[in-house]
Amino acid sequence: NTYGGWVKLKSKSLGSHQLNGMLEYYNNFRRAEMTMYPVNDLPMFMLTWPDVSRNTYGIGVSDHWSTSDRSALDLSIRFDLNQTKLKTEEAKEYFKIFGKDTDAPFYHWISNVKANYVYFLRPEWNLLFNTAYAERVPDASEQFGFYLYNAHDNHDYIGDPDILKESSLQFEMGIQFKKKRSEISIN
Repeated sequence: NTYGGWVKLKSKSLGSHQLNGMLEYYNNFRRAEMTMYPVNDLPMFMLTWPDVSRNTYGIGVSDHWSTSDRSALDLSIRFDLNQTKLKTEEAKEYFKIFGKDTDAPFYHWISNVKANYVYFLRPEWNLLFNTAYAERVPDASEQFGFYLYNAHDNHDYIGDPDILKESSLQFEMGIQFKKKRSEISIN
């Protein structure tokens, strides 16, 4: 079950700047269970997503800045707070067998920052320079999945409630050719 909402704010042009803002909230609840019926044996019950609830609160700002007639700079930043918790005692009991304390909620602050610069060489030719830093929280399967089978590597996985967020850093540059109906770029 997922529900939430967002609000986008767009300013009028402030000289060479165009500012935008965003507020977002959503909640995601996951529960998945299965029962296996082996031949000549008792059924086996398993809770593979144990009543996981995540609240995400996000805020972001971006600025499109026409730095000159031949260049533009796009800057954006976003912050999210994620609160993830197990909702039932049954769910918490699953991780106690691994020595994990799941009574308190798990919090992750993440940030995403990017800058994109475009220099217009000629009407059809552009030079592009981009850089970005991004963070990602573990998904419900990575954090709380219980014996989830991955067919790609033929392994079962058990979530880790204490798993850390991931981060990435990206640099990119390229040249782009654009006509009315075609576009070619090398990055």
